[in-house]
Amino acid sequence: NSSPEQQGQIALTNTLTTTSGTDSGGVSNVVVKENSLGHHTADTLHNLAQLCESQGRYAESEQHYLRALAICEQQLGKEHPVVANILNGLARLCKSQGWYIEAEQHYLHALTIYEQQLGNEHPLVSSSFNNLAELHYAKGCYEEALKHYQSSLICQYNFLRHQLVFVGEQEHQLYLQNIKFTLDIILSLVFTYLPDDPSASESAFAAVCRAKMLGITTTAARNAFLHSDRYVYLQPKFQQIRNLIIQGNELEDNDPARANILHQVQEIEIEIDQSALAMMIPEASLIDHQSIALALPADSTLIEFLKFHPYNFEHQSWGNEHYIALLLPQNQSHAIKMLPLAPVKDIDELVANYRQSINLHNIQDISPEVTTARLSKKLIFPLTHHLRSFHLVLAPDGTLSHLPFNLLLDEHIVTYLTTSRDILRSTSSKSAGASLVVADPDFDDNSAPSPPVLSIATEHLAKSDISNLAFPPLQNYGLLGRSIAYRLNGKERYEQDATKNSITSTCPHILSILTYGFALEPTNNTPDPMNRAGLALSGSNANKDNLLLASEIAALDLHSNNLTILTVCGTAPGTIQSGEGIHQIRRAFGIAGVKTTIANLWSVPVLVSVVLIERFFDNLQNHKMGKGAALIEAQVYLCTRTRTELKETAAGRRALEELQEANCDDGTDYPFARPYFWAAWVCQGETERMEYTTTQRLGVLKISGKAVNVRLKN
Repeated sequence: NSSPEQQGQIALTNTLTTTSGTDSGGVSNVVVKENSLGHHTADTLHNLAQLCESQGRYAESEQHYLRALAICEQQLGKEHPVVANILNGLARLCKSQGWYIEAEQHYLHALTIYEQQLGNEHPLVSSSFNNLAELHYAKGCYEEALKHYQSSLICQYNFLRHQLVFVGEQEHQLYLQNIKFTLDIILSLVFTYLPDDPSASESAFAAVCRAKMLGITTTAARNAFLHSDRYVYLQPKFQQIRNLIIQGNELEDNDPARANILHQVQEIEIEIDQSALAMMIPEASLIDHQSIALALPADSTLIEFLKFHPYNFEHQSWGNEHYIALLLPQNQSHAIKMLPLAPVKDIDELVANYRQSINLHNIQDISPEVTTARLSKKLIFPLTHHLRSFHLVLAPDGTLSHLPFNLLLDEHIVTYLTTSRDILRSTSSKSAGASLVVADPDFDDNSAPSPPVLSIATEHLAKSDISNLAFPPLQNYGLLGRSIAYRLNGKERYEQDATKNSITSTCPHILSILTYGFALEPTNNTPDPMNRAGLALSGSNANKDNLLLASEIAALDLHSNNLTILTVCGTAPGTIQSGEGIHQIRRAFGIAGVKTTIANLWSVPVLVSVVLIERFFDNLQNHKMGKGAALIEAQVYLCTRTRTELKETAAGRRALEELQEANCDDGTDYPFARPYFWAAWVCQGETERMEYTTTQRLGVLKISGKAVNVRLKN
């Protein structure tokens, strides 16, 4: 019936008695005998110290810690990581008693040992920074706490970027979760204690950039290393590292052979880094908010949205997930604003209602005016006081990626980024190939060749999920493809030739893809959304390896591509889809290096899209507009064309016929005024100044019911 502490003390006493025999050398002899047993005795003492500490018996706890420390220092050396573990326990004990100076000394000593013995990116180094942050929080030194949390995040970031190809998918996701946890702590600290501190806001912005970029790029980097043929020559080195790690895990921490194995692993990693620098994710220290602010176009503001769980430091509890917005004006790196928004659950519900209200087939008869007002109150109004720029560059998160912000922010020009880090995207010295259109695949084609590189579709998607994917023939997508190809004077791939290989084997100057997109529900085996979303290409019904996953797209080298146009159909043409699949696909092209992506947020009538896309290319090629401006003007053109004007062109006449065949013609003079027809299109990656070369400049576009009111500024 003895307590756990008594049992531990009995075990320690029995061990010492057995080894000391009848020797009566006193306390000094006991210490000698403790030392002779090595760090195994220290482990027992360490456990006893923690138990006494949990019971508030601090003096006894300190004695056990000090005895354990003495044994380990003598047996393992004063710079051994096990010594650092005990120092952390001592520091925690001192902190609980308010001895902050002593606690900080022990924490710093442990940190130094970890950095020297394990490297400055090891998880134990990150934990040490967290310990120091919690200590400074307890002292009320919130600025210092923030610095240490930020150091922890950088450590975790750099550890993961060097371990991408050496860990399993579940471990990889766990590391990302740990990074998100630290980010939430940082944001909560700033919101709670440093809301008016500009330097704290800058630190928070940098932390968001690092974590958000890492979360969306690591899967692509892993797949590029492990599955593409670009780094096939490195596969033996990957396997060599895995074998060494398995060997090392079977050895004791203090075994010299283990240290030698770790040294070999580090040397091979250096070789890999030098061989594949193009695929390495940037170091955390290279993500600089000053550079981002300078790279923004004139008269613009960057808005980075993020979902986060607020942490209550006083009650040590987590709150419900919220959205926040971080605003960075062009060339004003010290003017960052952090704005809390509504709970994620509330905004996501409003987004779903809003999208449904502008659906062409609004079977629930939801009022667009009502849903716009409700969503604006939660999402837009908290921002408006801070929006003094004409051009807004948005980096959405979560369901916000499915929103046409140009409708909600109608007094601004809106373009998109995957993350704010994309503004610093590097250019490629390689020359792009001929422009390419891939459209109207033959999904039932049995003769489609197997992909030349290892496909990851069947590896990441459950067989039951894949078997449910069946794609019927598309209507009129070939016509839209040929309309685009006519203006590009490039290569064309239709039906049986619209294959996965036609996209993955080249980097065209302009790429246009017209096909189905899909997004599957997450599973335990496939938690990453980029491994469950993609494009259907020729032969996809016959062989699921012909699916092109978003993660495979992200692993391509498209840095020489200037423009990619995605016309993606959902599973039910004529309805607004969730947007998840389309979002992941356009995100993937951004990661792959595409400079600008024009994509639709929901399925759009194809022949109506012909009118918009033809106008877009006219603006781009004949009027020399920027890509973002060319799209916006094309949207204005489509929604302000009268029925008479549309009948003057072949594309307009076909679009009207399509509308009548679908029984969607409301008979008004402006048949395509409803946002459903034109608001789906978004421009991602464009950062050029929004200037027109014509005599008029877009001011405010307002659509109210069936009436159209367009104001143009000279």
